[in-house]
Amino acid sequence: MQDPACETSNSLAPRKGNRLGIAVFGAVTVLFCSGATQCGPTGGEVAGAAVGIGAGIAVIVVVAVNATHHSITGCVVSGPNGPELQTSNRRYALEGDAASIQVGDRVKISGSRVKRTKDQTGDQVYRVEKLRKDYGPCPMGKSAS
Repeated sequence: MQDPACETSNSLAPRKGNRLGIAVFGAVTVLFCSGATQCGPTGGEVAGAAVGIGAGIAVIVVVAVNATHHSITGCVVSGPNGPELQTSNRRYALEGDAASIQVGDRVKISGSRVKRTKDQTGDQVYRVEKLRKDYGPCPMGKSAS
């Protein structure tokens, strides 16, 4: 007698996968034979989808620009004309609402860069609108640059 685990089935009984395939084939056949003459979205549906996608992209761009574009982080150092912010690659002279910013602290501030004129030399000027976060004292060696 053979081991039942090694036996192969020769039955033609339908399996679950076969039933699903037959059902899908039947549904597609009914769709094509039902007299439906238009396949796909209408012009209004396409226009509505395009407007929705455009609005979604606009919201993402506005949020991304407002959240990151106007904020910088660095260590506050003492400069010849007052406090300056030293980032990883630039130094900004601070103006505006810089009264609450302490020299020697690492801070995140929001505001805007002041455009340079052609004859202007020295550090870029950053107009502080708000102190976003004070991270405490700068790591050693950062505030002395």
